[in-house]
Parts: sequence; structure tokens; C-alpha cells
Amino acid sequence: GSESSFAIPEGIEKIENRAFAECESLTNVSIPKSVVSIGNHAFCHCGLVDVVIPEGVQTIGEFSFSGCEHLMNVVIPDSVTRIENGAFCYCSSLTNVVLPEGVTRIGWSAFSNCENLMSVTIPDSVTSVGGCAFSGCKSLKSVVMSNNLTIIQNDTFSGCRSLKEVVIPESVTEIESKAFAGCTKITEF
Repeated sequence: GSESSFAIPEGIEKIENRAFAECESLTNVSIPKSVVSIGNHAFCHCGLVDVVIPEGVQTIGEFSFSGCEHLMNVVIPDSVTRIENGAFCYCSSLTNVVLPEGVTRIGWSAFSNCENLMSVTIPDSVTSVGGCAFSGCKSLKSVVMSNNLTIIQNDTFSGCRSLKEVVIPESVTEIESKAFAGCTKITEF
């Protein structure tokens, strides 16, 4: 298939649900600074390789980039406060993600099955990480958790078989079922 690029026109404020879903030949998209919201499934199963989400976007919708198997780099701006359920699940080429200070919520399964994701830092602004958020990230070696998390939910890191050391912040009062199930290399908590 041929590769294609698309520039979303300046002035567009919301990329609606499923706007570019399953555009497998779409490898590059330019998102203008006028966009404040990316809808559910907006770019799911696209051929995107790199994505720069512009400053001003506040919410990355549910499953908005899920199944973008070629996505290697994503830049998330400081303006984002919510990364919704499944937003980047099954982005199997994603190796690193920087979550900006200001994100307060990481949804359920947000980065699940990102098989090549090696490290993640969850900033202190995050107060909620959904269940299965990083499950199946089998290359994940290091995680720095928010000092404001109180619960590590069900299956949050299950199947992260490369994870060796986990530092659980003092703020955590509850670790739910299977939070670290299948993390066979953990030697230190």
C-alpha cells in the first residue's frame, strides 16, 4: 500500500469519533493547534508512525489510537489531563511514552498490549490509573509511579514479564487482584 499524509485544517476544534478510523495507509497526520479534543476511536487502526498532539488538546478519547501497530512515537502535550480507556492499546511499536505533569487520569487499558513499551513515568499529577492500564506490556522494564496514587487496580501491570523492580509509593493503600500477575522477573518491591 501507498503511504499518505493528511493535514487537518486550522480552525477544527474537535476530531470526532471514528473520523479517521481504519485508514491503514494514513502514515502521517498534522493536527492543528485549534484542536482541543480527540474523539473516541478517532485514529484507531491507522498506519500512523509518529503523532504530535498539539498543545491545547485536553482529552485523548477512548481507543483513539488503539491498534496503530506502526506508531513508534507520540508526543503528549502539557495541556492533556485525561488519557481515556484504551487510548493507545495495541500500539505494538510504541517504545517510550512521556506523560506530562498535568495528566490526572489514565484510563482502563490505556496502554495495554504495547508490547515494545520499555519505560513509563507516571507523573505526580496522576491520581487514577485504570485496571489493565499497562497489562501485556511484555517489554516494560521500569515504571515510576505517581506519589498520589492510592490504589493499584486489577491487572494494572499483569503480564509485564520484563518488569524487574517496582517502587510502590507510600500513598498506595490498596493493591487489587492480579495487579502484578505474571510479572515473573520482579525481584524487588
